[in-house]
Amino acid sequence: MKRILILFATCLMLITTGLRSQNVGIGTLSPGGKLHIKGSADVSQLIIDAHSTQSNTSPLFKLRNSLGNDLLWLHADDTSNIFLGLHAGGFNSISGGGAYNTFIGSNAGKSNISGAFNTANGAGALFSNTSGANNTALGSVSLFSNTIGPGNTAIGSYSLPSNTTGYNNTSNGYGSMFSNTEGSENTANGQEALFSNTTGSYNTAYGL
Repeated sequence: MKRILILFATCLMLITTGLRSQNVGIGTLSPGGKLHIKGSADVSQLIIDAHSTQSNTSPLFKLRNSLGNDLLWLHADDTSNIFLGLHAGGFNSISGGGAYNTFIGSNAGKSNISGAFNTANGAGALFSNTSGANNTALGSVSLFSNTIGPGNTAIGSYSLPSNTTGYNNTSNGYGSMFSNTEGSENTANGQEALFSNTTGSYNTAYGL
């Protein structure tokens, strides 16, 4: 009984202190923020269990500005996926096969449904991808229009941004393979290399 009373008094003190300062402290009497968790053992300090109906359009974690507008989402629908950024991986379907995807950046991989083994890093990277697999997009708007094209590697802002169904392309440099839509098996290294190619395949270009 004595232990229960001591525990009750401690909880009451924590709550009272929190109300006075408008901060809430868990494990601390002097919270340094609106919510301050101070660990006291080697255990997970914050655990969030998703609801059984949790979807990628309702992420587990949100950051918003002072007007209540979303700035950042953090979500995972499977141990193989991680989505970090506003709307990143918003339509991914793990039940449809969308696994082993990493989407980082605002709208990165937003339209992906069943595509797997994709990596997108940058705002709008792999934005339109629905079922394309084994793609790597590093840089803002890289592989933006890709929908079903597999096996593409785009490194640099605006690299392969128009590609839709082209496959196994390697594009390295700002604006490289900018106009490519269906061309496949191309290699472009350097800023705006193969800039105007649209459907041509098996090309290699170095430099402008």
